[in-house]
Amino acid sequence: MPKARKEKYDFIVVGSGAGGGTLVRELANKGKDVLCIEWGPTIRKMGEFFDCTGFWDFKRLPDFMPRPLRKIPLVPPRTREGVVLYRAIAQGGTTVISCGNGARCMEHELSDMGIELSKEFAEVEKELGLNFTSERMLSQGSRAIREASKALGYNMEMMPKYVDPKKCTKCHKCIYGCKYKAKWDALAWIREAGEKGADFVYETKVLEVTHANGAATGVVVKGPGGRSEIKAKTVVLAAGGMATPVILQNSGIPAGEGFFVDLMWNTYGVTKEKGLNQDHEPVMALVDLSRHGQGGFLLSPFMNHARLGRLQEMSPLKALTPSSNLLSIMTKITDDANGRVFPDGTTSKPVTERDWQRLREGARIAREVLVKAGAEPGSLFESKVQGAHPGGTAAIGTVVNTDLQTRVDGLFVCDASVFPGREFNDRDRLPPILTILALAKRLGRHLS
Repeated sequence: MPKARKEKYDFIVVGSGAGGGTLVRELANKGKDVLCIEWGPTIRKMGEFFDCTGFWDFKRLPDFMPRPLRKIPLVPPRTREGVVLYRAIAQGGTTVISCGNGARCMEHELSDMGIELSKEFAEVEKELGLNFTSERMLSQGSRAIREASKALGYNMEMMPKYVDPKKCTKCHKCIYGCKYKAKWDALAWIREAGEKGADFVYETKVLEVTHANGAATGVVVKGPGGRSEIKAKTVVLAAGGMATPVILQNSGIPAGEGFFVDLMWNTYGVTKEKGLNQDHEPVMALVDLSRHGQGGFLLSPFMNHARLGRLQEMSPLKALTPSSNLLSIMTKITDDANGRVFPDGTTSKPVTERDWQRLREGARIAREVLVKAGAEPGSLFESKVQGAHPGGTAAIGTVVNTDLQTRVDGLFVCDASVFPGREFNDRDRLPPILTILALAKRLGRHLS
């Protein structure tokens, strides 16, 4: 990949996902001199399982696996305690592999801290075409889950999504990237920013932010051309809840504490009725939020469709079951923000007793619903515990202020790292992308 076109910019944005992609677009549209540095590659193809192995954060299978499989990157990172972690490292970041769920995460908590985002939320929702899952997009399996939930006194409702129902083919491959462009991702905004004059560099890792006399001066990077320094008066880290704190720590700024990942696991059940599955719908088409506030968890139909994909979360024997004979409900909790990201990029996230209580209670309800919906009672099982929304590692009030600036003048953070975690363990942590977009728009106005 080419090096940066210049040695000095007014703005450097690190990361091209929800925060970075939005912020670069905001600055470029206002004529600012901006460079975006992305650790991962550009995305040339998406929409199938093997496409996504190029941009999911996966490592290659170990040597004891059959030789043809060793070359395939299929092993996601894990915390030191064994929690499976999901993220993308590529152009567009995790927006490319998201389920397209559009929720106002932590709106009231941020407002209480003096960060009012109602204007930005409304703007983002309009631009993304936010809507609710339509009835025609539901699979037979999710319809059965919804009816079973209702009969048992639970409440599965349509999920708000930034998915265009006119373009959606119900292929169930949202998490592999949407080749039909039905689901919004940051790629279109990145292209727009490039057309307005923003520079982009890919496959280049930011190692640290340089600063002198209390002010940012640029970044040190390592890419295909080796190690170099690029100057800028303003640097915004939007590399995500696991990468941003590493850069901060390597820059001499304390960060990495308060790590949370919105722990989740999936309850699966085997069906016998033909067509009773979740194969033909957008992922997570429904959601039950009735226990999210007090209980600390939500429930949503979720299916890891590819058998190789299911190897990440269950035994090989169970993974062989075709998705056409499965129903599944995800329990996703607001976990304790008791983890840490270390300077070498490794992570720790102990699953606390309260975390387990929430996971087990969600799974209990999921099992009840799945049996009512048509799953065989003796076939039910849970996946491994996983996490997909890393954040809290550069929290507002601890590492950054309400303008998202660190103690270094000109150094900002704009991703889920800034979400306050420890003091909000019982509060509103929903899918974070919509809130990150709103924060990026707010920061863009502040910087310009």
